[in-house]
Amino acid sequence: MVRHPCSLPHLCSPRGRTGLCATLAVALMSAMLLMPRHSTGEGFDQSRERLDQLAQAAAPSDAAAKTFREGRDLIADEKWSKAEEKFNKVIVQYRTSEYVDAAMYWLAFTLKKQGKFNVADAALERLIKTYPKSTWINDARAMRVEMAPRLGKGEIIAEEARSAETDEIKVVALQSLFQANPERAMVFATDILKPDSKAGRRLKEGAITLLGRFGDEVNSQQALAILVNIALHEPDSRLRIKAINQLGRRDWNIIMNEWNEIEISSPSPSPSPSVSLAPPARPILGRGEGAGTGGVAARADENILRVLKDLAMQTDDPEVAGAAMSALSQHETPRARDIMLDLARTASALRVRQQAISWLGQRTGREGSTDADTVITELMKLYKADQDVEIRMQIISALSQKGGYFALDPIMELIRMTDKEITRTKDKMRLKERAISSIGRRGDERAIAALAQVYDTESSEDLKLHILIAFGQSKQPQALKKLMEIAKNDPSLKLRTNAVSVLGQSQDPEAIKFLEEILK
Repeated sequence: MVRHPCSLPHLCSPRGRTGLCATLAVALMSAMLLMPRHSTGEGFDQSRERLDQLAQAAAPSDAAAKTFREGRDLIADEKWSKAEEKFNKVIVQYRTSEYVDAAMYWLAFTLKKQGKFNVADAALERLIKTYPKSTWINDARAMRVEMAPRLGKGEIIAEEARSAETDEIKVVALQSLFQANPERAMVFATDILKPDSKAGRRLKEGAITLLGRFGDEVNSQQALAILVNIALHEPDSRLRIKAINQLGRRDWNIIMNEWNEIEISSPSPSPSPSVSLAPPARPILGRGEGAGTGGVAARADENILRVLKDLAMQTDDPEVAGAAMSALSQHETPRARDIMLDLARTASALRVRQQAISWLGQRTGREGSTDADTVITELMKLYKADQDVEIRMQIISALSQKGGYFALDPIMELIRMTDKEITRTKDKMRLKERAISSIGRRGDERAIAALAQVYDTESSEDLKLHILIAFGQSKQPQALKKLMEIAKNDPSLKLRTNAVSVLGQSQDPEAIKFLEEILK
């Protein structure tokens, strides 16, 4: 649950306000950007926890403070009409009190909760005019913007988008404008994100998020072009990552017929735009149109994938490259898979190659799927062709990755391949240890049978000790049986001793009986 900022008494004492409460309120309201599309902020109100009691900043005998606290307690109980009465009482009966401006704000809050939007807006307007220096002004302006679409007051939204003093309010205004007048909002967002814009980072981040969220309902070609431009050329890496995240979204299926006219250049440190923002030549397609092979959606997806691949391959910023890889992973098409495989083979940065292999492991899906077979086959080829032990370690992990098909047979093949083709003892030990650990984590009947087979053919006592540990962690009967066999017959005293030790940690009756037999 999100705690309302004024449930923090030490920040919200009427006497000791420092503006933090107002700032927190606006910041939390701007979190509406994370809500489902077309939210008007009510989700924020409904997710508020029961408010804490107002701090005892004033003497208990202070009548205004007492009434104000009663109103706040009623808000905590969601008794909106009774809370309204208390705040009205503060405003009317204690006009000279330092609580009046706060009471006006919370009066409007209770009115909004009761659906009295016109009255709430009037109360906020009165607060803004009467107490222009109040620490509740930003909260009041943000609430007016939030309610404006319901009241048909688009002028409030536009005015705040132009003149608000804080980026937080401007972000709320821009979201409301996208809901009320998407075409007009698109103009504002485009201006905010121009290379020569003086807008602050917070506002630019909000505009990027909103562009990704609403752009396909207004002008997909322009929205995508702006996002691509920022992803490729924006000097601020945080903004680049924001744009890249939006390119990873999978619902860009409303796109312009002329998407292929957008010119996309390779990543460059230059902030100059390389993407045409010309108005579309044809109308926006309906959902689903052109989504087939060779269709408009396919062309757009190919362009986005190309941009993401170039970013992952060519950027020197590891965070930007990581964002590009993450965005690529959200495109679950065969083309995206092939790009991931290409990155796993050819990317110059080790981290990018490892990330690509990891994402491919998550893509393998269920056993027998075409995608799983393709990925496993290609990863096996890469294991054999690549001499980098870190890449090989990552491939083993990918084949046993949670969320994908556990490729037991390929991992066993890799163990055999490692034995035959890798001569450096240290590398061989690391790889086989990783493979053994991966199989041991699976722990089912087939995995235990595979580990038993590895144990019987393995010459290294150290690796056999790892297998003993895996047996001890398994609940399979054959693991217990194999441990007893090792404890009784293995030529190595060290391994027999360790097998007995592992059995001693088991609570299984058969293990206890076996240990008792040894003692006789």
